[in-house]
Amino acid sequence: MSGPALRDRSSHPPSGPLAAVYGIVGGSERLSLAPAIFNIGFRRLGLPAVYLSFFPSDFGAFWRDLVANGVPDLGVPVWGLTIVSPHKEAALAVAATTGGRAERAGAANCLVRDGDEWHASNTSGLIDLLAAEAIDPRGLQTAVVGCGGAGRSIAAELSAHDAAVTLVNRGDRRGRYASELLGLPWTPLSGFSPRGFDLVVNATPLARELPFDPGELRPRSVVADLAYIAGSPTKLVEAARARQLVAIDGRKVLAAETGAQFRLMTGSPLPADAVKVALG
Repeated sequence: MSGPALRDRSSHPPSGPLAAVYGIVGGSERLSLAPAIFNIGFRRLGLPAVYLSFFPSDFGAFWRDLVANGVPDLGVPVWGLTIVSPHKEAALAVAATTGGRAERAGAANCLVRDGDEWHASNTSGLIDLLAAEAIDPRGLQTAVVGCGGAGRSIAAELSAHDAAVTLVNRGDRRGRYASELLGLPWTPLSGFSPRGFDLVVNATPLARELPFDPGELRPRSVVADLAYIAGSPTKLVEAARARQLVAIDGRKVLAAETGAQFRLMTGSPLPADAVKVALG
């Protein structure tokens, strides 16, 4: 691995001998709340585990050098990983077994060890968040903006719940790839208008900028934003709420996603204190 590959972001170190390492691979150290969420959860449950941040430039080298041999200086095996951009496709490739949605999306955001093998899955919790707003995705004209691993996963999840999904992407190549992979229509972002959709999901990293014009949303449209900003709503959520639309903030998505991953990795629900960190 080249460059700084690991950062210990645990503000709640384990009180006893360490038995397991978990972590997040990729993304931005500055933006990720996952280490704080997971480590508080581990401490509340008394688990001898720690959740670290890893920033490999080469996922293959990271997998061979660290996952296969354990974290240097700790001598402790890695048991579970949250995967973020740009490593979701590579994560799927190292797994022995995969969940159906991860397979369909061609990307995984969670890897969990099962003995000597790894299982890849995708977690989001968006369907549960829609249900909490009394929204049934069946038949909803839905646009998913962003065709990276997160966007493809959300599109696969919504499509599996019978939403009528259209993919939207800025770049041609990734848009066409996602369309062929998922068997869903796509349209370029440059010509996209949300006015024809009941549900619009922002699966791009844009949080302080608008990914599309929210002024064109229908009066009863629903917005879900996977991006989030610590301490304030995203620009899109702020604009949607100003129009009195239902807007699912990225912090709620984060809480649902980390909760699902925590349960997959530990077999226990995420403790309330950790959920509060996710929700801000």
